Amino acid sequence: MTFDHNAGLRDADPLVAHLIDRELGRQRHGLELIASENFASRAVIDAMGIHREAVVIPLGTGKGRVRRLPSGKLEIVVDADAPFDEWLGGLPDLIKAAQTT
Repeated sequence: MTFDHNAGLRDADPLVAHLIDRELGRQRHGLELIASENFASRAVIDAMGIHREAVVIPLGTGKGRVRRLPSGKLEIVVDADAPFDEWLGGLPDLIKAAQTT
């Protein structure tokens, strides 16, 4: 079998063309939820004084932190080792420190 290097994708590989069409349809008409997305209420984000699109809250465990990502967003990781109320009380200071760096 010879391969025609001038053939379009549909002619050269109909299966790949079909899979690409399906993926485009999924992206155009579907909804994809990612576990690391921020589902905090607007009231909580407003109370922190930052725009909801500027925050990333990943799922994870370990030492908590707030840091500025290369994209400019703030990544907030909850400290799994500290009592939540105690960690939450210090969150505004962590956010201010990350915003100034």
